[in-house]
Amino acid sequence: MKKLFILLTALLFSSVLFAQNAVELYVQAVQKINSGENKEAIALLNKSIKADPSFGEAYIKRAYLFYITGNMKKAIADYTKVLDIDSSNHEALLNRGAVYFNTNRTSEAENDYLLAIKIKPNYTIAYLNMGVLKEKQDQHELAFNYYRNVLGLDPYYTLAYFNAGNCLARLNKHDLAIDYYAMAIQLEPGMEQAYLRRSESFQAIGKKKEAIVDLDEALRLDTANAELFFRKGLIYLDLGANTEALEEFTKAIDINPKYASAFYGKGMAYINSGKKTDACIYLEKAAALGSTEAKKVMAETCK
Repeated sequence: MKKLFILLTALLFSSVLFAQNAVELYVQAVQKINSGENKEAIALLNKSIKADPSFGEAYIKRAYLFYITGNMKKAIADYTKVLDIDSSNHEALLNRGAVYFNTNRTSEAENDYLLAIKIKPNYTIAYLNMGVLKEKQDQHELAFNYYRNVLGLDPYYTLAYFNAGNCLARLNKHDLAIDYYAMAIQLEPGMEQAYLRRSESFQAIGKKKEAIVDLDEALRLDTANAELFFRKGLIYLDLGANTEALEEFTKAIDINPKYASAFYGKGMAYINSGKKTDACIYLEKAAALGSTEAKKVMAETCK
């Protein structure tokens, strides 16, 4: 009996040592990850898992490394192993769902996200991911509802406001979209994309001056963005402000000398100004850069 007790004690002590060793190796692996040494981190996690095959955190961390290095199959296998150990691990479900989503396995991704939400009903990131998934499926009403769930749990979640605004814009509910973009901007004034998207919604409902103001704000944040100057040029062109349109298209071309659409826009502004010779010069440049629209206009105008 005494020998049996000693044997059991030795086995228990050995298992504790293995578990401690697994944690120590895991900590070392995290340090390697933080210093960008991913290959070394994977080697340490391999040893950690060997020391304690039930150590879920080590599988999760290794799966993450497999994911960021492009080994999706191994990432899924590690997250699945975690779920074999603990089927209620919401983090593993969320992360495996993200891998499925990024490998176009949306059905499996949706199943994992919904299971994660069932296990953890206040899981904001799972609701957010479901919104992104539904957007990909062009189910914008459903996506919007998932983003509203996020905001019900966390009213300061900037990305949820922004994504909800995108859904509303795609549903042609631009007035509401503008409100959601405004909240995103209020929470994160440096969010260039929110100004750009709100500008598009302003333009869609005919508020072109407001659209220009938002593009100016976006340009204040990114002064070298050719697309923003191009978009301003289009609005001025639509307003009949050809001089201003020419200025914006020129700025876009200065940043990107191969911007076919900007050359085309400049050609159209010259046409509207009655300057056919100048128009044909820029339309020809646009056509040479691949603009089919420029070729059509040239055929009618530059004879």
